[in-house]
Amino acid sequence: MSGVDLLDHYFRQQASQDLRGRVAATFVFVETATSAIAGFYTLSAASLRTMTIEPAIVRALKLPRYPDIPAILIGRFAVALRYQGQRIGTRMMADALVRYGRLGDIGHIGLVVDAKDDRARTFYERHGFQRLAIGSYRLLLPRATIDKASS
Repeated sequence: MSGVDLLDHYFRQQASQDLRGRVAATFVFVETATSAIAGFYTLSAASLRTMTIEPAIVRALKLPRYPDIPAILIGRFAVALRYQGQRIGTRMMADALVRYGRLGDIGHIGLVVDAKDDRARTFYERHGFQRLAIGSYRLLLPRATIDKASS
């Protein structure tokens, strides 16, 4: 599907189990005309260890001094090879932000993602995510940034 074995395996073998167990919600993009799967992503609750976040970011985001901070995780995010370069990923990200917005007043600091490689990290950074530490593949789109963009 996406050309990333880890993501493709997850979709084929684990996504339905995670959905049934309510570990992660999987959202699938399907091309209407062909019913082909264009991509998918997952959302779930997460916890970030504050000590793993760059101190400058902790200060800039005015994070509390708790050992763990709640977030929402985009755990998997993949676009089928056939649809790459057609802005499907951007549409999927927009969909994720809409779903994120429906969470209302649940306490969390934003959307977090673990980019699989440099290309994925660049994609997330183009969408406003910032690295949580220098050289990190863990990125955050702060709640305040999302709230500001949606108002």
